[in-house]
Amino acid sequence: MGLSLKNLKTLTSVLFLLLSVQLFAQDGDGDGISDADELALGTNPNVADDYDGDGIYDFFEDDADGDGVPDDFECFGNQLADYTLENRSFEIP
Repeated sequence: MGLSLKNLKTLTSVLFLLLSVQLFAQDGDGDGISDADELALGTNPNVADDYDGDGIYDFFEDDADGDGVPDDFECFGNQLADYTLENRSFEIP
C-alpha cells in the first residue's frame, strides 16, 4: 500500500482543515473569545478585558462594569453608569 495522489490530496485537505480549526480556536488571553473574533471586533487578543477589575473576565460576567445593572439591560453597553432604583434613571459620569 503506497501513498497515491488521491490519498495525498485527502491527507493534505484534512491537515489544512485541522490547522484552520486550530488557528480559529486559539485564545491567547483565555477570556473565552477566540483571537480571530477579537481581531474582528477590534479588541486585543492578548489581553483579557476586565472592565471593573474584579478578576472575572467581562465575557463571563453578567455585569462587566460592576454598576449593578446586568449587561443585557444596559442601554449604554459596558460604560460605567449609576442606576438609581428610586427614579429608574441612568446617570453617566
